Amino acid sequence: MPNYKVHVVGGAAIGIGAMMATGAWQEASLPTTIEYVGCAVIGSLFPDIDIKSKGQKLFYMALTATLLILLWYQRTTWFVALSLIGMIPLLLRHRGIMHHPWFISCCAGIPALYLYANNHPYSHLVIDLFYFALGAFSHVMLDIGLFNFCRKALIGR
Repeated sequence: MPNYKVHVVGGAAIGIGAMMATGAWQEASLPTTIEYVGCAVIGSLFPDIDIKSKGQKLFYMALTATLLILLWYQRTTWFVALSLIGMIPLLLRHRGIMHHPWFISCCAGIPALYLYANNHPYSHLVIDLFYFALGAFSHVMLDIGLFNFCRKALIGR
């Protein structure tokens, strides 16, 4: 079982590899490259938010900051919704749904479809969600292996 350092390296490698494969490497500025690779690294830590880990610590730090901002702007509906969503990982077993390729696809795909379909001002985040999903997939592949990852994605077990 790889530790968080291996997952971070795997996420960075998949992010750089995707940029090279798509040709984004040639067009992207340094801040854009850092953004894309950073999203892949964050994604590579995401599947482990259901256990005590660096990914969980990062997730709850970001969630706490977001909740404080929502309180400041008096967005109580979003505050309550995100508070409830934030409790879900604590109720899950490790390597359950958080490590499933379909769940990862939905976590990145549903917000991406919403942003893209509604011509949202933040629709550029669709690319960030793509790199996030690649990073999360790299995590699962490092944990269970490429063959088992493909089997899990296609068959569901």
